[in-house]
Amino acid sequence: MALNASQVEFYHKNGYLILENIIDADTLGKIRMKIDEFMQFSCLFKSSNSMFDLGYSHSMDSPCLRRLKDLHTQDRLFFDLSRSNSIIDPVAQLLGGIVRFDHSKLDFKPPGRDAAIQWHQD
Repeated sequence: MALNASQVEFYHKNGYLILENIIDADTLGKIRMKIDEFMQFSCLFKSSNSMFDLGYSHSMDSPCLRRLKDLHTQDRLFFDLSRSNSIIDPVAQLLGGIVRFDHSKLDFKPPGRDAAIQWHQD
């Protein structure tokens, strides 16, 4: 998917660009189901590990998942998503060249819980 000139200009002016519907509804449904599975699986753990960052109040009865780490190594769906041309091509176009995938994570910020992840610049 090639971005048009106004999309590129918007990105350079505002520092972000929203591309709607680049992931099809079926894939989004599968992503949501996998995330739910990971959430349920996190209930089996009492402390953070290489897969999960858990909030201080996390428990089996009341999970408080802050982050899923390296999803692309945990499930093929996320591996494939990390290599999707519908994501990579626009990013490469905006950055003006080749992009390199480093890692994946998915952060959660449930309201009223101890799961806040502060803004930072990478």
